[in-house]
Amino acid sequence: VGSEMCKETGDILTVRACVGAELTVFDLRGVAVYRDTMVESESRLNVSSLPAGIYVLSVCANDRTEYIRIIKQ
Repeated sequence: VGSEMCKETGDILTVRACVGAELTVFDLRGVAVYRDTMVESESRLNVSSLPAGIYVLSVCANDRTEYIRIIKQ
């Protein structure tokens, strides 16, 4: 799993991770607001339905979990 530790985005969030990685976006209350599984090594997540704010992206793959702070504009 390879990503930046903080990422700014608009409506589309690009994630690079291994196929099969589980992606979850949480709001600051800890509520999962988006879930997906990587089917390719690069995925474009449409987060246009989320209001502007700060979120946390969890990328789980190969017994590792990485958390990336997302600033949605």
